[in-house]
Order: sequence, then structure tokens, then C-alpha cells
Amino acid sequence: GDDGTIADTIPITVNPGPSFIPAGDFVIGNYGPYGAASDAGGNVWLFISNTTQLIRVDAVTLEVLQWPVPLANGYGITIDSKGRVFVCGTAGITRFDPQTATFMTNNPIVLG
Repeated sequence: GDDGTIADTIPITVNPGPSFIPAGDFVIGNYGPYGAASDAGGNVWLFISNTTQLIRVDAVTLEVLQWPVPLANGYGITIDSKGRVFVCGTAGITRFDPQTATFMTNNPIVLG
């Protein structure tokens, strides 16, 4: 980032979600990552807006890994101090633990 030189280009093909949006290039239709988060190891995490895919780009090898998230219509992403990735959207909140590759979902309580 000092002078704007592009160090690497990483092609990402998004896997299809469960009968959601068909796979294609990184941008599916008009959808791309709403945001990104970096963990303590420098890995970059993305949750593709309006799909069901959580993506990690390894900081060293640039390997791209994907996991289908049990939550569609994603909107936000963050990582806590334990390295767990949280994504949210209109369907609730999901936490992904990279150590165990497992998800925990909390559906919202609807008031009114």
C-alpha cells in the first residue's frame, strides 16, 4: 500500500449457494462482497452479499477457501479476538469457528 502498486491478483469463483444465485465470477450479477475483515494472521474474510458463501483468502499462500453459510442474504462481517467470524443479515447472525470449521446460528427474535 505505500505507492498503490498491485502486489497480487487473486481470482475468486463463488460456489453456488443452495439454490440461491448461480456461481460465476466474483461479482454475481450485481452482488459482490459487502465488506471484508482481516484476522490476526492477516487472512482476508469476505461474505458475498446476497449469497451463502463465506470466503477466506490465505495471507501467505493466497489460497481461496469457501464454506456455505447456513444464513442467506448476508450483509455484514466481523472477526472477534478469538478469530471467530461473524456474519449477519436479515435472517439472523451466524458465527463461524475456523478451528473446527463449524457454524452456530442465532435466529433473531421478532418483536411486535
